[in-house]
Amino acid sequence: MFIWFCYLLVAWLLYFRVLNNFFVSDDFHWLSLAKSRPWDWSIFITNYEGLNLGGSYNPLLFIFWKVVFGFFGLHYQWYHAISIFLHATNAWLVYILAKKLLGQYQVRAAYWASLGGLFFLLWPVQVEAISWIAAWPHLFGTLFYLLSLIFYLKLLPAKKRLALFLSVTFFVLGLMCKEIVMTLPLAIIFINLYLKNKIFSKKIWPYFFCLIIFFILRWQATGQFLGYYGQASLGLKINEWLGNLAIIFLAWPSAGYFQTIFYKVWYHYLWFLALVLVLFLVAYIFYLWRYKNKQRLYLFLLLILSCLPVLPLGLHRTTFAGERYLYLPTVFFVIWFISLLADLKLTINKKMAIIFFMAFCFMVIINDKNIIWSKASALSRQIVASYADLHLEPDTKVISVALPDNLQGAEVFRNNLQQALELYYPGSHPQIMPLPVYVQLKNYNVNQNLLRWRTDERGWFLESIDRSFVVTGLTSITINQVYFELWHYNYQNYTADLARLMPEPELLSELRQGTVKWLSFDRGRLIIK
Repeated sequence: MFIWFCYLLVAWLLYFRVLNNFFVSDDFHWLSLAKSRPWDWSIFITNYEGLNLGGSYNPLLFIFWKVVFGFFGLHYQWYHAISIFLHATNAWLVYILAKKLLGQYQVRAAYWASLGGLFFLLWPVQVEAISWIAAWPHLFGTLFYLLSLIFYLKLLPAKKRLALFLSVTFFVLGLMCKEIVMTLPLAIIFINLYLKNKIFSKKIWPYFFCLIIFFILRWQATGQFLGYYGQASLGLKINEWLGNLAIIFLAWPSAGYFQTIFYKVWYHYLWFLALVLVLFLVAYIFYLWRYKNKQRLYLFLLLILSCLPVLPLGLHRTTFAGERYLYLPTVFFVIWFISLLADLKLTINKKMAIIFFMAFCFMVIINDKNIIWSKASALSRQIVASYADLHLEPDTKVISVALPDNLQGAEVFRNNLQQALELYYPGSHPQIMPLPVYVQLKNYNVNQNLLRWRTDERGWFLESIDRSFVVTGLTSITINQVYFELWHYNYQNYTADLARLMPEPELLSELRQGTVKWLSFDRGRLIIK
């Protein structure tokens, strides 16, 4: 437990700043669900919203939110404290897993395993998962994933049946938090091969049985068997998946700071990027096989396996947003990395110099990202507070457009402003009809003029001064009785600089008369047009 306390202290020193961060974006959706959705058995046969169409199936995560909201309400400090606690605990579990995996092959395995846990704490692609409360599914999912693997590796050698029961139970709990845990049965097969374990290799069937049951429940709850975010079915896009895997491998050393450059290559030279990755994988795997380095071969295969659920999604094209999807794969990345570092033909002093240099760089990057998240949360608080200055009548109908999507990668209010205002203005909140047209912010323009409005007989033009409209693949569509078009659209990074807003005749009349209003964002606050 001493190592766990050390990790908790390090995690606290790294992330104490986030304790004062206000809620942002999807946080409000989960808070609203925790407040309004009742306790009943439908939690286990519907998606997280209580519906049977789309979304994710993670009932245990909803239960966590429900319980925590019951204790702490809107006191955001406690939610962040839970994230820090979970991150430190996951790092400790990484240490235990690494110690077991490296023990047969590595001299001073305990030392290198403790370094693996520390690197898991420090690697800067983890910041989003800790700083954004809505990323809890990745923290809880990884917690149960690691517990399942560790108990599978017979931490209770005298009670193997109990160990297996606990392992399967934690696997089920992980699945009910986040679908990314579904790769665990395959990881167990690889670990059996890695450890040459023949005792438990015949007892893998309970994991696959539970996985089949999970898919059936997920299909019942969401209408999707293998569908994922934004897609009703999995499809098969090998070149895109390989390109996304290349971006994931690049994200670890770059900490997500060069996504725009990487995705320019992805966008223009996808087949070339995929081919380069395949050649690298074949060469590296052949090298490990040729020189009989089975330890690193299996660790590398485990790393690739853990990335599979992320491949259809990819990462954000211009910022470090979305790095939460790397939280679980980072477990195997750091174990593979420390095995590589341990085998370097360098003196211990040189290795220590590398470790200290990396730790210093990591802390600088974490501090930089934490500052960005703090600014994004301060902006979220500022936006919620600014609603009181609009002096709208309760239940006023408004159409939201050009709300801030993110601040340099940190989420702000792309979604769920309605839920935020319901929570903080329960007697005077509006009825918001959202349009999926947003703005992205940088430090220099948070409180500056962002928009130019003009009108004609058919509707409105909304021009972004710095060409920073953001959409999610929609260039023209009718939503909430408004047909909008995005002009000068950049398909590479989903941005445009001019939105054409054309309401249907009845709504157009209501907007002209002022019975329905435009709700937007400019100069750091909500505005009515």
